[in-house]
Amino acid sequence: MCCTISPVTPHRVAITNHRLATFENDQVTFRYKDYAHGNKKRKMTLSAQEFLRRFLLHVLPRGFVRIRCFGFLANRRRAKLLPLCQRLLGDNPKPHASVVIHSFPARPACFRCPKCATPWLSWKDCPHLLSGNQ
Repeated sequence: MCCTISPVTPHRVAITNHRLATFENDQVTFRYKDYAHGNKKRKMTLSAQEFLRRFLLHVLPRGFVRIRCFGFLANRRRAKLLPLCQRLLGDNPKPHASVVIHSFPARPACFRCPKCATPWLSWKDCPHLLSGNQ
């Protein structure tokens, strides 16, 4: 007996139906590719509870979006380019330059009037507060 999982996730499924082999006696058998041993195709049997636990690890909460990597982190190029990037950065690390922008002369810290934006160091310096026009 084979079960269908696609209605659980509406867009993409975490495991396709053709990889599900059997569901017998509360046990699920499915096919997978063993990357650690030369990409051999193997079968694994798990309890239905453990299978669902592992399956639900791939289902995102409502409102979350899966972020796919690109560039040197893309699946196709990551094995080759990530070690290269790490080696290049390790050989010649660049310190973070602290950026200081001086577009105007340094002024003492002051408050500004919320109405006219006049700088003032004390509430007594604001013309609007002194005249009563707030």
